[in-house]
Amino acid sequence: MAEESARICRDRSDAMYTPGEEATFVIHLENEPDEAHVCLSNDGYKVFVQQPLKLEGGRATIKGGLDEPGILRCRVNWARGDQRQSIVSAAAFDPHQIPPTATEPEDFDEFWRLQKASLADVAPDPQLRPDPDLEDSGGCDFRKLSLANIEGTRVHGYLALPKGRSGPFPAILTLQNHGGGAWSVPREWVTGFARKGFIALAINTHDVDNGLDEAHYDRLNQGPLASYTLRGFMDRDSYYFKAVYLRIVRAIDYLTGLPEWDRNSMILTGRSQGGGLSLVGAGLDD
Repeated sequence: MAEESARICRDRSDAMYTPGEEATFVIHLENEPDEAHVCLSNDGYKVFVQQPLKLEGGRATIKGGLDEPGILRCRVNWARGDQRQSIVSAAAFDPHQIPPTATEPEDFDEFWRLQKASLADVAPDPQLRPDPDLEDSGGCDFRKLSLANIEGTRVHGYLALPKGRSGPFPAILTLQNHGGGAWSVPREWVTGFARKGFIALAINTHDVDNGLDEAHYDRLNQGPLASYTLRGFMDRDSYYFKAVYLRIVRAIDYLTGLPEWDRNSMILTGRSQGGGLSLVGAGLDD
């Protein structure tokens, strides 16, 4: 995580540009580093600029643009002693016109229709239980939730609802970033939203319970879940993420089936891997 005194400012607050225009990034590093480098790229792929960063009074400016729709990423890396840090900013060039990077298979919709039908054949089997490690729910009704998924796997998450309020409420589902592999969903991912009036659910990416000791997750990451992102990726029927995607569909179905739901707002959120899973879930669910 970058220090608070480091930041990158753009010349436009909305970060939106048209291809052919130029974006200006103003870099601030208030504490002079031993060395610093800046990189401009098309979203981390094609690199346009990679050079040492020259600061004057803790400040430097770099400009760049794209001739086609895309994301211009500005990344600054610096070192001070044995500590290395980085910070990233970006500018969007006509982002809604960025073309797909792959061709959709002809049977894409039919494949996922069949997968969701297989999921529907599995009884949800919702299991709610108190969390013995939670001393104070912070003004919300908090439970550990487990749901049945395909192939004998399950969904594991934390569920929280506003306490002392009748509803109905909007629902929000938070999905995990990669984070180095398997790890526990933080309770704060649901308690904060519940206190603001949401039905909040956060689920683990894996068929793994939450709230376990770190050693348990370490064993999984060094063993059965090592390099899980690549498992079966050449075959859509055996791809690891097929069960992950259906886990999201099951979680959405559970939330939207609750009597406390307002039958209007169903939000998916997450960062990095969780952001991608949010897009997948929103696209797959009816």
